[in-house]
Amino acid sequence: MSFRQQFCYILTKHETTAITATVNAPTDDAPDCLAASISIPVEEDDEVIGNTINNEDLIVHAVGALHDLATYMRPEWLDDEDISMTLDIYLGGAKCQSRGGIIAMKPESYTFDIED
Repeated sequence: MSFRQQFCYILTKHETTAITATVNAPTDDAPDCLAASISIPVEEDDEVIGNTINNEDLIVHAVGALHDLATYMRPEWLDDEDISMTLDIYLGGAKCQSRGGIIAMKPESYTFDIED
């Protein structure tokens, strides 16, 4: 089975979970935002889906992608000041969880905190 056939099989046999991290502009006078999303296939099993939705490593990867995007597109946001962030988790295209938080970004790193 070719890679493409295997990939198509995975997508048709499994649900897709997407984690999207969105950050709003650090000031109210500049209505702007950036969003980064990662998607992965998961088995159609409630326990596996639950573990995937709450997987801290995947959340870190989504927030890391957001930092990389900000570094490239909004370097002025890399001032180590707290910015509001929203983390949305989708299963099969439907939003199943949304959490707020903050992120502070510097050119070389970032820190974030997500509300429970």
